[in-house]
Amino acid sequence: MENTDNKYQKSENRNIFTREEMLQQIKDCGESIIKNAEGILGDEKYFLNTTVMFTINRDRNMLPKIDVRRDFIPEQQIDRIVNENKEEKKDE
Repeated sequence: MENTDNKYQKSENRNIFTREEMLQQIKDCGESIIKNAEGILGDEKYFLNTTVMFTINRDRNMLPKIDVRRDFIPEQQIDRIVNENKEEKKDE
């Protein structure tokens, strides 16, 4: 008789990923994040922060995905502020 309590056994429902498959998806996401770390960080001059999130789903119709969000200040804005401060100091 087969042990049906084993959380590692293959799923009877072929529409969902098994635990092993989901673990592999997490590992694959991690490897992809490492491989693409430089691109994920970006090269914005006035970088604030980066958020990296990956999503896996039990449903076989959903592939794992990695979401990257980078926040930065537009260079022109900083340059404008710096120039304004220089002008103010000249006037003093």
